[in-house]
Amino acid sequence: MSNPNPDMKGRIHSFESFALVDGPGVRCAVFLYGCALRCKFCHNPDTWCPSSISQTKEMTARELFDKAIRYKPYWKNNGGITVSGGEPLVRRGVEQLTAGLKAIPGIRRVALTTNGVLLAQKLPALLAAGLDSVNISLDTLRPEVFQSITARDEFGYVMEGIHAAL
Repeated sequence: MSNPNPDMKGRIHSFESFALVDGPGVRCAVFLYGCALRCKFCHNPDTWCPSSISQTKEMTARELFDKAIRYKPYWKNNGGITVSGGEPLVRRGVEQLTAGLKAIPGIRRVALTTNGVLLAQKLPALLAAGLDSVNISLDTLRPEVFQSITARDEFGYVMEGIHAAL
């Protein structure tokens, strides 16, 4: 993996300052643009619809940090940033974004939410970049239902991703 670059840019759909509260603490969520699945129930179709790219903004890891650090008092000891989407693993350089966020003093935890399709392929580099935790979204254990929900035949890849993460 290349060196972390806090100045590398990625297309950001949106940012929520108090998005998640769980075991690790309060975390900010960064929603990236892009997803290969077309889930029937997707709550964020504007994170993958080509006509909505104008609603996105290019930001560096440093710019994300500068926006998020204002909320650090609420993070307690284990808060940080969750990268979500769309689907963050379709983004070129998500590993460098992770490393860039981890390299910035003040960010203790970087988490990722994924549909799991590319997880087995990208997990080793993400772990090397400092990823602390991953949430895999899977709405069924039946391949035919998965294909019906997502309009893609990717169930096997998701299961590979889950096994790689265990």
